[in-house]
Amino acid sequence: RNCARDPFRLPKSNAESHNEAETMAASEKNDAVETAATTKEPAAISCLSRVQAPMQASLRPGMWLPGCRNIRYYSENWALGVNAEVAMKAFLKTVKYYEESKDGVMGKEKIFMASTDEKSFAKVYCFTPVVEYLDVVEIRLSDQKDGKSSGAIRSFSSGFYPTTCPGAPFFSALCCLCPFAGADGNNVFLNNERVKEIRNRIIKKDAILIDVTKATEKCSCT
Repeated sequence: RNCARDPFRLPKSNAESHNEAETMAASEKNDAVETAATTKEPAAISCLSRVQAPMQASLRPGMWLPGCRNIRYYSENWALGVNAEVAMKAFLKTVKYYEESKDGVMGKEKIFMASTDEKSFAKVYCFTPVVEYLDVVEIRLSDQKDGKSSGAIRSFSSGFYPTTCPGAPFFSALCCLCPFAGADGNNVFLNNERVKEIRNRIIKKDAILIDVTKATEKCSCT
């Protein structure tokens, strides 16, 4: 019957069909292995961090001194090609991706959605994997008259002490003068990279145009 539809196509031999089946099975197996390799376990946030993180994120003593905070803070203003609600859905989807993925800077962290109204505001906690130092990502979106939207996103280090330390918000407030940078051991400034990862993924995966209209002065090597 195949030959009747296409006189120039010869029927496949059993060996060819078997090889194709093996190739497809191998491809599916590789995809499954790759997915498993890039998927992380759900974040297990300690009880102490769950109690203290909201307090430290609200106090944010790491942001009290304008001069010192520049090395642990990064922000961008965006002009987006969609309305605020669509943009927020894309942001929340991106956060969900990094909750489950090992990709990039955020993939190495414990990501926890702290609060959102699903329309114009969201706050995300980013904990380091072991001692749970707390960085915060906040985004605010507003609709424009042309059906598009504008937004401001920022990422900052909340304080000097990790939230697994008893009394961390209090001690971080006492140590607000202590200089510390929001960087890892490879001199990668995490707050800068977080914002860029979020922006680039929204552009790539959701096909949303984002124009960076303003950004804090680069304090990192990036």
